[in-house]
Amino acid sequence: MGEAIAWIIIGSVSAVLLLGLMLVGCSYITCRPSRAVSDSEKSSTSFNKGQPEQNGCEQLVHFEGGEGLTVDDILNASGEVLGKSSYGTVYKARLQRNGGMIALRLFRDGCIRRSEEFVSGIQELGLIRHSHLLVMQAFYAGPSGENLVIYDYIARGNLEQLLYNRNRAAPGWSKLHRIALGAARGLAYLHSGLQTPIIHGNLKTKNILIDENYEAHLSDFGFHELMNQSSKIAMLEASASQGYLAPEVLKLKKPNTKSDTYSFGIILLEILIGRRPDERDSANQIVDLPMVVKNFVLEERISELFSPAILGGGTRSPTEEGLLRVLQLAMGCCAPSPSVRPDMREVVRQLEKICPAPLSPTYGFSPQYTSDDRSSREFVL
Repeated sequence: MGEAIAWIIIGSVSAVLLLGLMLVGCSYITCRPSRAVSDSEKSSTSFNKGQPEQNGCEQLVHFEGGEGLTVDDILNASGEVLGKSSYGTVYKARLQRNGGMIALRLFRDGCIRRSEEFVSGIQELGLIRHSHLLVMQAFYAGPSGENLVIYDYIARGNLEQLLYNRNRAAPGWSKLHRIALGAARGLAYLHSGLQTPIIHGNLKTKNILIDENYEAHLSDFGFHELMNQSSKIAMLEASASQGYLAPEVLKLKKPNTKSDTYSFGIILLEILIGRRPDERDSANQIVDLPMVVKNFVLEERISELFSPAILGGGTRSPTEEGLLRVLQLAMGCCAPSPSVRPDMREVVRQLEKICPAPLSPTYGFSPQYTSDDRSSREFVL
């Protein structure tokens, strides 16, 4: 935690301001600005399609929805560590000015490409808007090399927590289908809804955030293109060790749309059978989820394969509510040959045909994959 705080603390007084607070088992940070921002500077901040506001060696880039954020807001926010990855740390932060919540991603020092390339890439990603993507509000580059991305805060957490939190009842198939369909729509938009396709590159349950309505929001998309080569390889290796990476990517070192489809298929299997893709066998080898499914099918034990939460505690059979069709779709996504895997638009179409019945008031309907979703980049189908 000390290193993470040190990255944020700016200016010559950083040693004095370094704090490491522990409260109720959570780590907290308090960030301080390197200089005061005048009222005139605050009032002059405006959104201009991701154009930067620069003051000295600081840079603040606003995106739609984050126009009112100032350097003071970002650096004075106190926050709680939500998670860490090979390329940075995510914080839940409270704004002192109005008590609003934001999420901050602090990129680890030394993991990103050259500053100009990194900022240009962030500006591109920051313009993307879709109802199933976690959107950026702003980006801050500090005088000591700090790189902070500011997001909307999603309160419920991520899909991994939802699936495996023992302190909460596991969600039923209606909610999980809704989450899977939303994630598929977000991924399809990245692949096919923009003039230049965006590869997610690091899709996993931790990067699928869930809001209060059980809608999915993909995070961390396109970040692999912002990393330097060593950090990109480290990210891919981490994804492989967690069971989400398509087998061909470790050889090619370059994710693509079909490798994203593979990762989505693993997530679908994870939802259906309730097992982590990074489980280890007696030889400490990763248990391959597609192979687990194949073995159950060959042994004619498919009724034992599905998660009890999916089957409603055993009150439903796997043939109900399209579960077998979703399983078949997931296995298609995980096909060894990339050319055989469906594209994400087809995955969306298949999931839309499979609606858990009956639809409860808590399930409702999520918007279809259409051009209604807004982005500052050109939308094409």
